[in-house]
Amino acid sequence: MSVRAYKLIEVKHAPLPTFNCWHDQDIFDLAENIEQYNENGGILTFHDTEVLDKMDELKRDINKTPEKQETLKKLQQILQDMDGENYVDYYCF
Repeated sequence: MSVRAYKLIEVKHAPLPTFNCWHDQDIFDLAENIEQYNENGGILTFHDTEVLDKMDELKRDINKTPEKQETLKKLQQILQDMDGENYVDYYCF
């Protein structure tokens, strides 16, 4: 068996970003494949269990700062982006 490479014809992405890789470090750190990301971007994968665990941690925090509330909101969007799957990929550029 061999692995064949196919030309990528089209990449579609949402019109607005869900989070910022440089500014949302708490979210970025949850990605499964950070080693495939570089300063030019890459593809990051998030799984529901890590996202839900982080959400639970933020919900238990009694000192919810506006930044933590914003992170929680972005994590909720990530779960919505999974659209019934247990993971979601983000193309970062």
